[in-house]
Amino acid sequence: MSEEKRQYLFPDEDGGEHLFEEWYRYVSERTGKTYLFLEMIGNPEDGADDLIICEIDEYGEGDDDFELSLIDENDEQIWDELETALKERMNDATE
Repeated sequence: MSEEKRQYLFPDEDGGEHLFEEWYRYVSERTGKTYLFLEMIGNPEDGADDLIICEIDEYGEGDDDFELSLIDENDEQIWDELETALKERMNDATE
């Protein structure tokens, strides 16, 4: 039996909400931090991001004991690492 994927609800700039599902969880060996690749459920609107990446900080044992954070857009080193992880994940999925 496969594990149920965790879902997250994100607000948008217009006051709406979008549901995303955890697609891939990546732990950086360099930083020790965990990153979530989240895929939008349903049909993304024109111009909407259908895949977002957040850092997750899990600080307890409960289902809601976590905090999602945006990744610094100027941190080229982590973005390069996440791009490589995404490419590897996509290659693994097609093999």
